[in-house]
Amino acid sequence: MRDLSDVNLDDYLINNKDASFILQIRSDSYKDMNVLHNDLAIVERATNAKDGEIILVPRDGAWILKYKTFNDLNYSAKLRGIIREY
Repeated sequence: MRDLSDVNLDDYLINNKDASFILQIRSDSYKDMNVLHNDLAIVERATNAKDGEIILVPRDGAWILKYKTFNDLNYSAKLRGIIREY
């Protein structure tokens, strides 16, 4: 069995530390994305999201998650992972 005490999750979850942050989801609106209320979302400021990836979009003074489509040009970050308590 491999000793995992020296594993750094940043190496697996975060591509660009300077452009990444974590936010807490405060909505039940994203269940269809398997993102639940109180989940911690790892997001990365990026402009290279592909169609179908989950992105963070400004809307009406707040931020929402949505699936990227070909016409989504105004997004700020893409979802890199979810941390959930079980």
